[in-house]
Amino acid sequence: VKLAGAQIRVRQSGVTHKTGQVWSIHVVGLSGNLDGKTFPHVEEFLNNLMDQGNYRFVLNCKGMEYLSSAGVGVLISVARRAREVQGDIVLADVPKKVQSILNLLGLGSYRTSYAAEKEALAAFAQS
Repeated sequence: VKLAGAQIRVRQSGVTHKTGQVWSIHVVGLSGNLDGKTFPHVEEFLNNLMDQGNYRFVLNCKGMEYLSSAGVGVLISVARRAREVQGDIVLADVPKKVQSILNLLGLGSYRTSYAAEKEALAAFAQS
């Protein structure tokens, strides 16, 4: 999905949870900006996935250039909704600039973040 200022890519990945169940994880790649202009589209996209029964996400931030407080609000609301049904959203490949914004907003340690997408997927298997 291409938006003015951002692009969203999604693919499914299966991981075997420690209980033996195979969990479907949606890897969502976001590039560009997650800001006041793009956040409604990203929020709608993720909520549509959740409306279809998908509650486990890895948000690969590798191509993300900017994150505003509105974008952070989307991450928090999606995580809250996912966690209500034993799901979650975790971040992977967060650029230093975006991590600095999370830290500045006091959310550097609030969100679960992994250096690489592979690590984030593995964490779901152990959760």
